[in-house]
Order: sequence, then C-alpha cells, then structure tokens
Amino acid sequence: MFALRDALVAILLTPLPVAANQEQIIFTSNDSKHVAIIGAGVAGASAAFRLNEFTGTSLFITIYERESNVGGRVSSIRVHPNGVELEEEGATNFYTDDWCLMTAVAYTGLNGMSRDAFLRRSTGVWDGNNITTAPQCNIKALSWRQIWKYGLSPWRFRRAVQSTLFNWESFARSSPFESLAKELDDAGLRGSVLSAADSYLSSLGIGRQFQLDFVQPCVRARFSRNLSDIRGLSALVAARPSEQFTVYGNARLIERLIERSQADLRLNSRVTKISRGHHRQYRLVISRNESSIEEAEFDTVILALPLQTSQIDFSDLELGATVSQTPYIETHVALFTTLKALSPELFGSASVPDDVLIAGNTSVADFLKISKSVAFHFDCDGCMPEDECDQLEYENLYRILSLYEVDDGDIVRMIGEQLREGHSLADYGISWRHRRAWPNAFLRHQNGFIDQIEIAPRLFYLGGGEDVFGSMEMSCRMGRNVAGLVYLQRA
Repeated sequence: MFALRDALVAILLTPLPVAANQEQIIFTSNDSKHVAIIGAGVAGASAAFRLNEFTGTSLFITIYERESNVGGRVSSIRVHPNGVELEEEGATNFYTDDWCLMTAVAYTGLNGMSRDAFLRRSTGVWDGNNITTAPQCNIKALSWRQIWKYGLSPWRFRRAVQSTLFNWESFARSSPFESLAKELDDAGLRGSVLSAADSYLSSLGIGRQFQLDFVQPCVRARFSRNLSDIRGLSALVAARPSEQFTVYGNARLIERLIERSQADLRLNSRVTKISRGHHRQYRLVISRNESSIEEAEFDTVILALPLQTSQIDFSDLELGATVSQTPYIETHVALFTTLKALSPELFGSASVPDDVLIAGNTSVADFLKISKSVAFHFDCDGCMPEDECDQLEYENLYRILSLYEVDDGDIVRMIGEQLREGHSLADYGISWRHRRAWPNAFLRHQNGFIDQIEIAPRLFYLGGGEDVFGSMEMSCRMGRNVAGLVYLQRA
C-alpha cells in the first residue's frame, strides 16, 4: 500500500506543462490539519501551492511573512511613477530550463517572455580600464578562438557543464526526499562539484586565466560572488545554454502561487518563537506590526526562510547546532533612466555593450554587472498606465549590481559627467533613480550544509538547498519537495 502511495506522489511531483485552466488532481482527507509556512518567498509560495494541489481543502495553510509584501528577495518595482513596465530590484530573471519555475508559470497562467529570444544583446568584460568583447554566458558561444587562446580549458569546461546540467535536471524531480545529501548523490551531484568553484575548476585542468576571463564574470553577474565564494555547481550552471525568462515582474509569480494555494496570508507578521504545542504539534508566537502578540498552534511547520537571519527562538525545541552560521554577502542595486548613453571614455571602448560583466581582482571589482534596457513611461502630469494617453516616451534604463551602494556621483560618472555641489541628477538628464540594499542577498560558500529536511518531527527546513545552490529554481524545487513530504505525513 505504501509503495503505491509513494508511486502516486512521485507521479504527481513530475512537472508537466499544463494550461492554467486544466483540471487538477486533488487528494482529500477527512482529517483537517493545520500547516504554518514561515516566509513568503519562492520556497514558501511553491510549498503552499503544491500542498493545495495535492490535498485540496484537507489542509489549512497559513503563511507568515514579516514584510509588508511577498517575494523575499524577488522584488519588482515600477520604473517611474508613470512607468509602463516593472523592473527587478532583487533577484532577476530565471531561465527557460528551470523546470520547476516554468511549470509554476504554466500552472498559474501568467504570460511571460524569453528576453534573449527577442533581444540580441551585446556583452563585454570590463577590467576598470577597457572593455573586451565577450561571448554570452553560454557554453555554446565558446569558439575555436577561445581554444586557441586558452588551450583545452574551454573544451574541459564545456564538457563539465554538459554533464553536470544533465544531473542538475534530475535533482528533486521524482519522489520526495528527506536527505539533501542523498538526493544530491542520487542525482550525480557529489564530491568535488560541491567544493569551492575555483578549486573544482582547477582540479579539472581548467586554467586560471580562463576562469578569470570567462567563468568569473558570468558568476559575478548571475550570483554576485567570486569563484571562491560559490560551489562548483553554481559556476557550471552560470554557463548553461538557456534563455532568460521573465513574467514582467517576477514577484507576480509568487503572488499568484500564494493566491492559488488558498492559504491565509499574514503580512507584517514575524514569528518570534516556536515551542511545543498543547493541542497541536507546535505553538507559534507571532508579533504583528511590532506591537500586538498572538499565538497559534499547528500540526506542521515549514521554515521557508534563512534561520540565521530569522531571529526565531527555538530554545524549547533543543535543535542543537541545526541553525547554519554561513555568512551572507550584501549586494546593492541601483536603477536609473536617461536619454544619454554610458560614457565610452569611462569604459575604454568605442561603444558600451548592453551587458557589462566585471572582471574580478580589478579596481572596479565592487561592481558586479551593468546592464541596459528600455523603459517606457507617460510623459504627462497625472497620467497613469491605465489612462488613455499618447505621450508615451522611452529612455535608457540602466541597472547596476554592486557590492556597495552606488551614490549619485557614481551614476553621473557613468554618463561621463562630474556631480557638482548644489546640482541634482535631473540637471544631468537623469529623470529617475532608485536604490535598494540587500543585506542578506547570497550565502558565501562554506563546507557543509543542513542535510535533513525534517529537522524535528513535522518541522521542515528548506534553507539547506540555498547552502548548496542559491537560486530561485532551487527554492522552487525545495518547496515542491517539502509539499510531497507533508502530504505523505498528512495522516
């Protein structure tokens, strides 16, 4: 009987691209259980959506989010008060071979597009003095010219990427798993590929110069870290032959998943303590708007947020050394719009490409990526996007990802000017600017990770996956996996 049950869940968990209105298979139960999900980011939204898909109304799901909005590090804002489109100020686009996220897009009925399919973007690597032309962060773009320059390193790197991507494709795709280490091992993602990326690539005979010229700029652009700060798996995935995908404001995907989950979403609600419950497995103490305190009991609790930044008191549960102490890397995002182009003189090039990747170990290493797109907005007072207005204007939209806050002087220098005292950005043709700091953007690689998904009876933690490979896709897969585990334990 249990084998049949597990087989049914495995079939359910296999991602299939379906239309949004396609009838779902629902499991029901007469025994209603209460599940708390702490964190309304990708992992929490994925877990809630899949739990509702598997169980229908047999579970009461409550999501607690300490912020006033969902999304976590996925955050989308409108460019200009009268802007037409949304831009990412947090985690950026995912990719067309991210099967968990793409399946979520199909299930929720959102419209999206592959940015790379419609835009032929130029790319270069900046070392602080000059820009050299670079291929897209895609192993298919590697040519015989690179082999002539770097020897066998490009060929060895391509072979490693191809074999690892095949294994990454199968990770978390079948039956629910309780051990992260075992699932990684079963998928063939074991050993040195989980060590620091620079050491791993060197062990494959991939030369240091190729790592610095090609691999590291791509890693810095996509994961905001140097090779020494990530695992080999991340470095290989950074060069996959996949197209960027967006749903015009990626936070909308998380909002839609939570809506479809029928969960009770509690914003501005910070869980401060988890202890043993009197009537159900766990009792949660929740602070709402930093003023009122309430308590609630649940049969199951899913921790879909980093424990080291959660400030949750687990002292009554005696979890020991479960909570990871892995440090985070802070990143900053600056967005600005202008009709002007970036200064060719600053970048040491006749023209500045659409995507500027930054070489590590240089004078500009605090910058991670500079990219250009187009922003449309209504150039009239009081106009809103839904109003009928033919005064639609467009400007260049620049996005700077960096390890420190980019100030107004930095922004003005980007367009070849110097900020003078008493002058505003508007005096230099910059019509809009927005900055956002992310103190806990990415984990810095360290050996080890939290292996067990269920860290106490019916208490699940999804952050171990982020320790291995921090990405929207990993969070989606971890949320999907825990939904299967909770379904199996629903009785």
